[in-house]
Amino acid sequence: MTDRRDQSFQQLDPVGGFSARPVTLLLAVVVVAYVVATTLIDLSTIRDLPLALFAVVAIGMCSLGLVIWSSPLRAPFPSAGFAVIVLLALAAMILIAYAGWHEAILVPDWWGPVAVGLILVALAPYRPPREILAVTLLGVLTVAVLVFVASSVRVKDAPPLAILVETALPLVAMGLASAAYASSLGRTVDSLRSSAEEATRAATDSLRGDIARSVQQDRVSILDESVVPFLTELLRTREVTEETRDRAAEIAAAIRAVMVADVDRTWLDTVIDHGARMIVHPSPLGSEVLADDHRLAPAMSTQQRTVVRAYLVALLAHPGFDPDGFSVTLTRAGDRAALVLRAKLDLDESVQRSSLAAYYAVLRIVFPDLTVSFSPPHLTLRFSYAL
Repeated sequence: MTDRRDQSFQQLDPVGGFSARPVTLLLAVVVVAYVVATTLIDLSTIRDLPLALFAVVAIGMCSLGLVIWSSPLRAPFPSAGFAVIVLLALAAMILIAYAGWHEAILVPDWWGPVAVGLILVALAPYRPPREILAVTLLGVLTVAVLVFVASSVRVKDAPPLAILVETALPLVAMGLASAAYASSLGRTVDSLRSSAEEATRAATDSLRGDIARSVQQDRVSILDESVVPFLTELLRTREVTEETRDRAAEIAAAIRAVMVADVDRTWLDTVIDHGARMIVHPSPLGSEVLADDHRLAPAMSTQQRTVVRAYLVALLAHPGFDPDGFSVTLTRAGDRAALVLRAKLDLDESVQRSSLAAYYAVLRIVFPDLTVSFSPPHLTLRFSYAL
């Protein structure tokens, strides 16, 4: 089982991670604006302008990476993306330091440590606390190397250790704060999850009897609608004819068909039927929309069922949803089940910015191989899960 400490807030709470994206986008803009403004202000102290420009471009690429990899359609935030952003940020810090090497290299307005710290704040919801701490330490070590290398070739008015503390303090403060924030979010999710599981168990125990009674009432209703009238008529006439036998066989076959259909139905059938009842449309959903010949839907885990159910309810209730062309197909692919969902959806915006975006973020966490394609008005989802 995966240790919670090795998971990010986005993985523990996909919807919460999605809600943090506006802050990520804001920080991506802020860090670029800060770097550009600081570079322009200190332009007279820069010896090597190309190096400074490369440093600014590297920070710009970090911000672009934050925007791309924090997208709900790319969740969870990839490790490779995290590594690229970190390496670019550290490279930018080194480049801007060497760009002003002939001046007081590590002055309070040197933007390298602050930029790296801001990037770590933006990454907090998407990576585990351990990784944030590791990058903070790596950044401090990089600053230390720069400080002591500079001190070895130039005479400083202040001790190297004092310069190191002054320069690295923003990075340390923001890095530790980011790690603490990520850890706090994880603990909060764990607490809420434990409370929800306890409430679910209590609700299940209390509803088990109600569910049994509901099933029993459904069976009684079937008998009331067909069997009871037939038996009443038979007792009244007290005569068994060939027509009576045919009627009895017909009723028995109908009841048997209902019972078999109930047994063959899966939770996915129920969800789609429930969604169909919410749709007011000339062409309502039919039973043919779900193709699950091998009964693969029950193989989903509880978490997977919850996510798929929530998405289907939201999709079917979407004002732009068109029942024509909607289908869900499940097929076996070795030891996995593959699901393909097709729908017509009238959207005036991209899928990433639609009201369904949060659901794609959650689906990507639960089904890592999820692919979403939208060629208006046709929407297609594909993903698989273990059997």
